[in-house]
Amino acid sequence: MAALLAEAAAAAINHLLAPADWAREALRAHAGQVVLLKLPPLEVALAVTPEGCVAPAQARAEPDLRVDLPPADVLRALGGDASLSGLSRIDGDAVFGATLRHLAHNLRWDFEEDLSRLVGDVAAHRGAEWLRALARLPGASAARLSAASAEYVTEEARLLPPRAEVQAWMSEVDRLRDDLARLEARLARLQA
Repeated sequence: MAALLAEAAAAAINHLLAPADWAREALRAHAGQVVLLKLPPLEVALAVTPEGCVAPAQARAEPDLRVDLPPADVLRALGGDASLSGLSRIDGDAVFGATLRHLAHNLRWDFEEDLSRLVGDVAAHRGAEWLRALARLPGASAARLSAASAEYVTEEARLLPPRAEVQAWMSEVDRLRDDLARLEARLARLQA
């Protein structure tokens, strides 16, 4: 099972690397190094080849780098969030880790191009637009839920005052503070 998973992961990564000469060139400097990717409960060990691609590592190869990927962060990254490397835990060779972080930030899968080979350009474009819209739904739904909750809490349940009332109250407090300062200054002049 682990060998099959490593083969699939290597094939997917090499597919991303194929059109990116710059990425393969960056990986060539790390030929022979092994990275262990941990996505609980799965672990995949991949070795960098002299061509700048990856292949499944030897069974007992000692990893030069360990990358722990929490599942929620992987989903976030697949949704386009570029902050994956800030949330994953990386231990080992710092230069190798920096190279992989750079690749993770800048290497993108052109799924629309791959899809067009199967269904044609127009259908691929429409399908990609539909998938992008579908990916935006959770964020849009969360924003609408947040706005509706805020409106309920401030307007209907009156658990918190509305923003306009808070700003008006703060303006009144500022005005009273300034008036008090002027009054204190007058009293000081009268006493003098």
